[in-house]
Amino acid sequence: MRIYIPDKETSLVKIRFKHTAPCFRHLNTLAHLLHKLLNLHDKPLLLVGSNGLIHKCNKAADLLWPALNENAHLHLWELGALEPQQALELLEKFQSGKDGQKIPPLSFQSQTNESGYYLEVIGQEQDIFLLETGKIQLSSQKLLTTTTLSPDILDALMNGISDQLLAVLDKDMRYIAFNEAYKKEYARIFAINIAPGDQLLDTLEHLPGEQEKAKRIWETALAGEEFSLQETFGHTSLQPTTYSLHFIPLKNKDGQLLGVLYKAKDITKEKMMEVLLRDSEERFRTLAESTPDIVVRYSPDMQVLFANSAVEHELEVAPAALISKNLFDAPNASKISEGYFLKARQALSSGQEVDLISTYENNGVLKDYYTRFIPEKNAEGEVISVIAVSKNISDLQQAQKELQQARDFIFMAEIVPQIIWTTEANGNVSYFNKRWYDYTGLSIGESMHWGWQYIIHPEDAQETLLTWQHSLESEEPYQVEYRLRRHDGSYRWHLCRGMPLRNEEGQVIKWYGFCADVHEQRQNRTELAKLVQEYQLLNQMIPQIVWSTKPNGDHDYFNQRWYEYTGRSFEQSKDEGWSQALHPDDVQRTQENWKHCLATGETYQVEYRFKRFDGIYRWFIARATPLRDAKGNIIKWFGTCTDIHDQKQQSEALAQKNYELQQINNYLDQFVHTAAHDLRSPVANMKLLHEMFLREEKPEKKEKLLENFKPLLNRLDDTIIGLVEIVQMQEGHSALRVQSVNPLKVFEAVKEELSDMLEDAKAELQQKIVLEKPLYYLKPYLHSILRNLINNAIKYRDYSRSLHIEVKGEWKGKYYCLSVQDNGIGIDLQRNNKNLFRPFKRLSQQGQGLGIGLHLVQNMVSKNGGHIEVSSSPGLGSTFTVFLNPYEY
Repeated sequence: MRIYIPDKETSLVKIRFKHTAPCFRHLNTLAHLLHKLLNLHDKPLLLVGSNGLIHKCNKAADLLWPALNENAHLHLWELGALEPQQALELLEKFQSGKDGQKIPPLSFQSQTNESGYYLEVIGQEQDIFLLETGKIQLSSQKLLTTTTLSPDILDALMNGISDQLLAVLDKDMRYIAFNEAYKKEYARIFAINIAPGDQLLDTLEHLPGEQEKAKRIWETALAGEEFSLQETFGHTSLQPTTYSLHFIPLKNKDGQLLGVLYKAKDITKEKMMEVLLRDSEERFRTLAESTPDIVVRYSPDMQVLFANSAVEHELEVAPAALISKNLFDAPNASKISEGYFLKARQALSSGQEVDLISTYENNGVLKDYYTRFIPEKNAEGEVISVIAVSKNISDLQQAQKELQQARDFIFMAEIVPQIIWTTEANGNVSYFNKRWYDYTGLSIGESMHWGWQYIIHPEDAQETLLTWQHSLESEEPYQVEYRLRRHDGSYRWHLCRGMPLRNEEGQVIKWYGFCADVHEQRQNRTELAKLVQEYQLLNQMIPQIVWSTKPNGDHDYFNQRWYEYTGRSFEQSKDEGWSQALHPDDVQRTQENWKHCLATGETYQVEYRFKRFDGIYRWFIARATPLRDAKGNIIKWFGTCTDIHDQKQQSEALAQKNYELQQINNYLDQFVHTAAHDLRSPVANMKLLHEMFLREEKPEKKEKLLENFKPLLNRLDDTIIGLVEIVQMQEGHSALRVQSVNPLKVFEAVKEELSDMLEDAKAELQQKIVLEKPLYYLKPYLHSILRNLINNAIKYRDYSRSLHIEVKGEWKGKYYCLSVQDNGIGIDLQRNNKNLFRPFKRLSQQGQGLGIGLHLVQNMVSKNGGHIEVSSSPGLGSTFTVFLNPYEY
């Protein structure tokens, strides 16, 4: 007979088998065997009589036809999908296939819903049909009453399971049935073909050793209990194969043992892997015990599988007290940091190695540990455990903190263009940055302590040393200008300033200072002073244009310079003709002044513009004094006109320069005061916290003190960055190179630079930056602009909600617009609009720093022809839009 059994997917697998089952009649009523075999299939199966009565079903059918869970005996039409007449017509079609021809699947529509179903005969014995219907997953088990189990149906059920080795034996060890996979494996292992009815021990007569194993196993099976074991079989010409065997007793309704159903699975590879893992485990334990580091292995549910002896040495916890316990229930669980639990779970879930630096308190002593979590995986890549290796880094950690602080200062000192120095409280120099050695050419030995004084210009040395000594004694800020000898022997003027650093008792413990090259600025001041003096002398000297008039004011003489300048002849200039060269705006004022002097005899002086021969007007100053006779009568006027056009412009420029210098001096004074405060305050606070930490005994308070260090370090870092930027801004950007700048790359660099702050703030930073054409700009300025605006968004965030920052960039006309939008605390523009870009102004106490960020941004943008627009609402957030004026390239 040919039937069709569904495979694991949706296709049908064709199987042929013979009606050879001499011992089969013993088990025609074995409902237990039928139940077991039916439920090994994942397709819904029904045993149905020719009258439509359903005798048995499997678990999958229970799910497809819920009515089977509620009634012991049902007809096909009682499933809710077919009417009686429709079901009988289907059964008649099934009957028509008894002659061995294949009956095609029959499909129909459910009466109760829109589902479609099919019925297909996959086994048949007289008036009993084995039907497959639909496709469904396995659900709860349902036991039905007994029915006939024919060889065809039995073989169909067993051979439908191709991924397991299945066999059924009676209690005399004779084969009743087996699937094709079992038959092939039996022939491979024992070199003999078997058939239903064969006695198992007889098939192994040529292998006495294997025969003895079978006897021993069968004695256990005759006890009538379900059991499993592992055993190795195989004839001498093959490598032995290990199997996992599972035996299921088959009994009648009176409990008498009639036979055994057993399944076999080849586990040779798994056993070999166990041996390899066992050897690997021994090597692991040997290595773990040989290291001074703590080594602990955890299962996926955080159960401790292994702990080396270093646990007891470092943590004073016996390894035996941890083994087989969940990490959360360990004796020292309360001392383990939350980060340790989180990192262990992360390694287990991600399958990736992770690191952690954490603190562990033991007997009042805090220890720092570096832990590496290493996941272990099986052959399928599944994480089966994680190994945590912890190294005590307490001494290293403290040294690294102090070293990092020193490195941070040195790093900042080395990148600024000024000379940076520090001294001890007694004035002995302890540090110069690289700029000092590049400028002076001195070695470290020649520069330390008081060696620096020997390169000060001899004329400046005494005043410099007296001023420094006064500051050391009075502990007041130090400021002086002197000339320093360069490595080539030349001297340049420098402005030197120093500020004392005090401890929590107010004692000076260190001096910090810088020397800025002001040689050009000082020369400019000298030149400006000299120019003013020269202009004053020139005003008293004979002007370049000389003229004279009659007593009534008619001009009667001009020197050559007049004709060269105006291009006018004497005839055009005599009497009142000279006034034709006056600027129209100056005529009335000049004539009124001149008539007044003629009437009073007072000295004449006025400034006006004369037209040059090329039509250009230039400013002149005119002065005239009357010549009197012995009686005091005016007989002539002598006057001069001096070209002051350049002087007038320079005077205006000088006034503007003086104003700018005054602003810079005020700016620097305020800057030094603010910077000194912002440098001294966090350092002093850190000193205080350190002293409190050393005195504190309670671990929880020590932990809290440690947490307070980070904000102080961040504030110190912000202050130093502000120092660098403000110095760079004062120098201008003449040394910077215009280049093609990619705003997206600058954004990524700023994002990386501020990654720690962004992570601490749990901020979401997004960008929508597009660049359709190249942008030529000063890259350091663009970097500083973005960093300051994003940094402000982080500082002034609203702690009641998650911080969102979005940076946009696009071309708008001739400008490239960058906007930074946040949902922070916002700004009251009506109240703070005037102070928004003023230096050293903080609009909120929430942020810390010098208060120069927005001022620097505005300065950089405006200096390059751009501008800034701000929109903000308190409690909602702010948007800063920068209009960058690109360079032509």
